[in-house]
Amino acid sequence: MASVRRHRALWQAVWAVYEEGRRVQRSRGFSSYAEAKAHAAKMELLERRGVGTSRITLGEYLTDWLTAKQTEVEANTYAGYQRHVGHVRRCHMTGIALDALTPKILEDGYRYLLKVPSGRGKPLSAQSVRHINSVLQNALADAVRHRMLDSNPAAQAKAPRGQSPKVEVPSATQIQELLVDLTAHNPDLIDLALFIIGTGVRRSEALGLRWSDIDWSGRIHIRQVVIEHAGKWSIRQGTKSIAGQRSISIDEYVVEALRHQQARVAELRLKLGRLWQQGYDLVFPNTEGGPRAPASVTKAFTRAARRAGWPAHSSPVHSLRHAAASHALAQGVDLATISRRLGHASTATTARIYLSSNEERDVAAAKAMASLTRKKIVS
Repeated sequence: MASVRRHRALWQAVWAVYEEGRRVQRSRGFSSYAEAKAHAAKMELLERRGVGTSRITLGEYLTDWLTAKQTEVEANTYAGYQRHVGHVRRCHMTGIALDALTPKILEDGYRYLLKVPSGRGKPLSAQSVRHINSVLQNALADAVRHRMLDSNPAAQAKAPRGQSPKVEVPSATQIQELLVDLTAHNPDLIDLALFIIGTGVRRSEALGLRWSDIDWSGRIHIRQVVIEHAGKWSIRQGTKSIAGQRSISIDEYVVEALRHQQARVAELRLKLGRLWQQGYDLVFPNTEGGPRAPASVTKAFTRAARRAGWPAHSSPVHSLRHAAASHALAQGVDLATISRRLGHASTATTARIYLSSNEERDVAAAKAMASLTRKKIVS
């Protein structure tokens, strides 16, 4: 039974937990009797439900959680979980008992990560810490589901605010200069670039496209991707999310680029003969018919972008996807259609990335508002 007692200047909630078969008394101080009584009632309820009776630490729980996740998620996703949990260990929270974790403890840890340099010599950005909070929400939600916690402190904690990095959208001139450079130095990547510009698909989706996924009357079906982790590529059936598995229309210029790529692949296949890797049926394969390593595509595009005079920090492959979406938005295509074509899970994601960065639509809105004001004044 939990109880409340007076201890010096505080009111204490007192309850019992069981550790390795032994009954151990716990207590916590509060400034008011009402707070202590409410906490005592809560701990008594948890004891009856069997929640929080084990003093496993946050660090021990996260280790077990990562082990379970290793077989449930892709290798690159798991690597991200490991990296974020590593930062949690760095801010001295992992020795705290799981059922003693509070939103304030997490927020103190987040502030530590924002101030103290990491292994790269500088503190984490607000965006990185928000990602860490998201991973903790995911992990602790499982703890709640397994009745190890009554509530999720990470869901109640305030993650640091801060602007996400501005989406870099290359201009038409920059894109043209990139295509000119690819024509001169990497002609085998021209059709891939045109395909990404014309569809807005992800790099992994373009590299996973098969000839059987093309409807030559004007549609493509995104059904698999090529991903890379620790220098090794793999083909994954399905996409980044359920929304990623989609069918989208393609313009005649994209069809023309695919026809050109088809002729190039046929020539390569004829040259290699029996050495050609059978069974992949990929539209954008490597020189032997197998999947292209995603990193090699990024490196080639990055070198071309530097030679074409793009900013040093730009990511050209993803920038072509941004350019496709931003241009469609500027031309008046509705947000829902763009979101579906991009394979976003919701229009909220599309709006967050593109609406705030589209200056043309903002200028148009400013003119529309001003014209309404002028009409009112004149009348």
